[in-house]
Formats: sequence, C-alpha cells, structure tokens
Amino acid sequence: VNRALFGLRIGGVTLLVFMLGIPALRFRSPRPSGVFTAVMLDTSRSMSIEDVPAAKGKQSRLAAAQGVLLASGTPDDPGVLLALERSSNVLAYAFDAQASRVTDVERLKAQGQHTNLFRSIRDVDSDLRSVPLAAVVMLTDGCRNTGGEPEEAARLLGARGTPLYIVGLGNPNPPKDYEVMQVFAPRRVRRNTEVEVYATIRHTDFPQPFEIRISRGDTPLVSKKVEPASGTDITSLRVAFTPDHEGTATYKLAVPAAEGESITDNNAREFAIHIQDDRLPVLYIEGSPRFEYRFLRRALFRDRDFRRVGLLRLASDRFYVQGASEA
Repeated sequence: VNRALFGLRIGGVTLLVFMLGIPALRFRSPRPSGVFTAVMLDTSRSMSIEDVPAAKGKQSRLAAAQGVLLASGTPDDPGVLLALERSSNVLAYAFDAQASRVTDVERLKAQGQHTNLFRSIRDVDSDLRSVPLAAVVMLTDGCRNTGGEPEEAARLLGARGTPLYIVGLGNPNPPKDYEVMQVFAPRRVRRNTEVEVYATIRHTDFPQPFEIRISRGDTPLVSKKVEPASGTDITSLRVAFTPDHEGTATYKLAVPAAEGESITDNNAREFAIHIQDDRLPVLYIEGSPRFEYRFLRRALFRDRDFRRVGLLRLASDRFYVQGASEA
C-alpha cells in the first residue's frame, strides 16, 4: 500500500512539473488602449517659408511643425508625439502629393512640388483601414495646388468615426507669390507643328496682368501677357509655339519674378516633348491621268510633310505606281 501511495505521489509531482513546463504564448499589447493615432506632417515646398516667429528671428513652417511634434523630448516638454504615445500607438506620415509612413520626423525636408490634402488623408485612411484609428492629426500650412477638397477626405474619416485635427502653421496672410501649378503639353508632336501648352498659375496678391514665357535652355521661344481671372487667385491659360528641331527637348514655362515676391523657385515648371520629323503617308488613287491628278501630285510632292504614293489606273488590268521608292 505504501509503495502504491508513493508511486501515486511521484506520478502527481511529475504531472504537475510537466504541466508547469508547457511553453506558453503571451500577447502584449503595445499600449493599454490598443488604438492608433496617425500624425501627418506636410513636407511640400511651401513649408520651407520662414514666417513663423522663433526665439531668434523667424523659422520655417516645417521647423515649427517639427518643434511641436518633438519639442525637447523630456518629461516636462515631451512634444506631441511622446504625449500621444502615452495613450495610443502613434504612426507618423509625411505628405505632399501623397502620404507615406516615416520613422524619423526630425530629418524630413520640405521638397514636395505638389500638395494634395485629399489624397494624403485618403492614403492614411486606406493604410490604417484594418486597425482601430482614434484620430488623425495633420500639421500643415494649408497650401494645396492639386487634388480634391480636404473636407471630402475629412468626411471619409468621419464615416468611420475618426476625428481629424488640423494644426495650422505659417502667416495667415500669405506672401505675394506667383506659382506655376500645372503644365500640360503633348508628349509627341511632328516637326513644324504648333504645340498647345495649357498651364495653371496661382497669383497670390498679384491682381495685375503678368507675363508667361516659354524657353528651351537659354533660348526664348514665346511670351504672352495674361489677364488674371477675376474673383480668384488661380488662372488657367493656353499658349502655343512651334518647335523647329528634332528629338526630345526640355522646355520651361515661367513667370518672371515680380517685385515684392519672396519665393521664386516655384515660378517655373519644366516639361519634355519629343519632336518627330516623320511625314504623313498619303496613298493617292486615280482612275485616269487627269489634269487634277498631275496638279495634286505636284502639290503633295513639294510638301515635305507628306510621303506620297500615287496609283494611276491605265487599263482594267494595268496600274502605274509613282513614288513608291521615295516612301
């Protein structure tokens, strides 16, 4: 009996040790709440404007935004990022034409040529669709030059119950500025064919007529006086020129810098066009050697824009081909 009891005890202890030794998988939530907060920082070129008061003079809008987010990083002055991390998982995004996730906010530069608030908010919403998103915090100067209305993107977030908080930066009274926002031109054209270029110009606090210039390198091609649209600071225009060379060339559409303009690096935009010296193929079929045939053949022959092949019917089963070797 004693041996049986001793065996049961040994078995019980062995079973207990085995149960305690089973590997356990533990999940740890990054934050007690388990929710996420997205912080969006504008990195478009307008954020490089130095119009935010600082301890010594003025600082750029981007530097001011980085100061708001990072501060000194101490418990007494943690900055927005560390403060938010106390209650949620924080994901940082840089945006201009679109949004992308970043890990080092301090190293961001204001280099984006386009600002699309609508798409940037939509990108963040799409990227975090599968996680509980508590809020989106956007730091921006509010300058946009492409895309839809930011209110529409805010409604997208509102549909999932996510508030959008916007921190505005910069002087509420924008400085005088010309900006070439968009340029549309055909990618391929034929030589000696007129090219139509469509552009959108922002003229902040410049109500007077301005000049548009198109150049190739240091060679000016065309200039045009433009009357700004009334009731808005955005004007769309059309300007045309005729290229006289072959190959791919880069052109520049620019607005000359005006007096009192503090930002001039956005006054121009480049675009490329490939000019082809190919001729249009023309097959001319005539049923008899009439005078009109000879006249039209000579006219087409003199025009270097056409590759002409003539097919003249001499009889029911006889044809005379002209210009096939030239084509």
